[in-house]
Amino acid sequence: MQEAHDHPLAHCGGAQFSIAAEQSARSDLFSATGSPSAPPDPVEVFLGQPVTITRLMEHRVPPNLEGLEMLAVDGSWRAVISLADRLLNSSHPVDQLLRIRWYRIVAFLKTREVALAEKEFALLGDLRGPSWMYERYPGIFPGRKGSMVPFAMLLLQALLPSYGGDHQTTLTRLYEVLHSCESKLKDATDPKLVRQLKLERQQLLLALVNIFCALSDLPTAIAHLDVLVAEADDLESAAPIEAARPERKMSLGSVARGEPVSKAHLISLLGRIHVQVGDTASAELTFRGLEEMVGAAAEDVASQAEVHLNRGILQIARGQYEAALMDFNRVLVLDPDNVIAANNCAVCHLFSERRAAIPPSRHPAIPPSRHP
Repeated sequence: MQEAHDHPLAHCGGAQFSIAAEQSARSDLFSATGSPSAPPDPVEVFLGQPVTITRLMEHRVPPNLEGLEMLAVDGSWRAVISLADRLLNSSHPVDQLLRIRWYRIVAFLKTREVALAEKEFALLGDLRGPSWMYERYPGIFPGRKGSMVPFAMLLLQALLPSYGGDHQTTLTRLYEVLHSCESKLKDATDPKLVRQLKLERQQLLLALVNIFCALSDLPTAIAHLDVLVAEADDLESAAPIEAARPERKMSLGSVARGEPVSKAHLISLLGRIHVQVGDTASAELTFRGLEEMVGAAAEDVASQAEVHLNRGILQIARGQYEAALMDFNRVLVLDPDNVIAANNCAVCHLFSERRAAIPPSRHPAIPPSRHP
């Protein structure tokens, strides 16, 4: 099994999840040569003409929250920061002020300014304190109750220390939010609220799985995933909270709003962590259970791709690179954009070539010594 340790769980597509929208930061890779007589850029000659990427500019959007959202949807994060700075120079209702800060925090993270994002959170103080409750401002929000802080913001604040390697602080914060979520869940009676809280609890447990994987505490990560798998049927069978609004391209509200993580995906994550632990027997048992659950439904392309991806990962752990390569190639037929399968194809080729490059031994095997 020594060879299996050469492939980190990154190739397995570990228990990772996204908080905000997909990364949309782009950059111009090439520049013009400057004059017609200048020699051609060899990179440009080889790769083709540069792609012009047009970003939405700050002056082209209204100077309000709607403009911030337009810039965020476009991925113009520097412009988001600039416009948010301007908006913070004037007064706003407390809920709008929170959203402006929220866009600003996300923009800092998108531009990898983690320290500045931490400062923004520090300015907001205790997000679960009374300052951010609607009841604190009855004149502005008559009759409204509860927190105006979206769950996504609480989750991001909890995760932020882990971006700098401080996983213990993140664990403490995640468990605090989880305890609050479970307390609300015990008292909730409205079906929509119950489902929303269960979705948030699922996101928190997945976040804990990620942190325990980062800490190499894989048994605890497995224990949390066991809980998630056991609760997945109940969450998937519940009715959706609300239909998605097609006109809205990006939301900075709750990351848990909408559909839960599927049971099939959770089972795959569980099996892949078993692989990283080195327990291929448990991984095989877990993957087999998923295959039985999925069945031979050829029309379910995503499920079939997941099955072949799991088979390939298990084959890699066992050092069977040729067999794994066949499964990963099958995944790429079903899902050509599957990055995990593409990366693992490269791993299989690499280790197959290493093995083929080792010359056969011309000497007889040395028998083990009978002496202690």
